Amino acid sequence: PAGSLDPRMTARDLVAEPLRRLGGPAARSAAGRARAASAALDDVGLPAALADRRPGELSGGQAQRVALARALVVGPRLLLADEPVSGLDPALRDQVVDLLADTCAARGTGLLLVSHDLAVAAALCPRTVVLHDGLVVEDRPTAELLAAPQHPAVAALVGATAPLSV
Repeated sequence: PAGSLDPRMTARDLVAEPLRRLGGPAARSAAGRARAASAALDDVGLPAALADRRPGELSGGQAQRVALARALVVGPRLLLADEPVSGLDPALRDQVVDLLADTCAARGTGLLLVSHDLAVAAALCPRTVVLHDGLVVEDRPTAELLAAPQHPAVAALVGATAPLSV
């Protein structure tokens, strides 16, 4: 996540930037953008004391929270998360999954998840669409798909994965 964050900007400025570029009521003034950014950082559990730090001064999980706050500050109806937990240690991975689930539920935001991690899909997605060689090969409720995959590539992936709780 830190690679997507401008190293010259503070966490607050990074979150305020989409407001500056995309507009909206909070974007009319620098003070309004700063307030909205601080609120978004608070919503994703980043302590106020870290709002003035730059990405290089944040942990991986803190940087991931900044990236999520930046995506949510404009109030999207749909959040696209592309491999949001890739490269994170297990404890941090679980925190980010919980954060995504809780934040999307609280805001009523839809989530489109791109992931190779079946456990993440099971935790976040009631429905899963699987692509193989550029084609949709499965599209059904996640629990059903994991319990009885129909396509050989999906069956192989499910078989190679530790048992999941859905």
